[in-house]
Amino acid sequence: MLLFFFLFVVHQIDIHRQGLTYARGQLFESTGLYGQSTVRILDPNTVEVLKQVPMNKILFGEGMAYFKDTLVQITWKSQQGFVYNMTTLEVIDQFKFSTTKNQGWGITWDRCKDELIV
Repeated sequence: MLLFFFLFVVHQIDIHRQGLTYARGQLFESTGLYGQSTVRILDPNTVEVLKQVPMNKILFGEGMAYFKDTLVQITWKSQQGFVYNMTTLEVIDQFKFSTTKNQGWGITWDRCKDELIV
């Protein structure tokens, strides 16, 4: 576990990691910054980027969560969310959300209540 932590910490220090989730034997990562936000699949043993998909340059990617065999990601200020295919990282749905500050930072899935929490 310590080796994994070390590999992850040194994995691409030039990105702004916003979300990280592990599901179905894969690591999934979302990165932020306007013009640089991405969604990625990482090798869980080496943290090598296996697949990367850029987001629209006007969006700032934030948190990501596993949700019923999909990935759900939110954005910082645009109040947009995206649902991705876990294999292809293709956007398969979009949604709007609101919070008390109208910003998205993190997202998680409450499996007991079967709801996403932003």
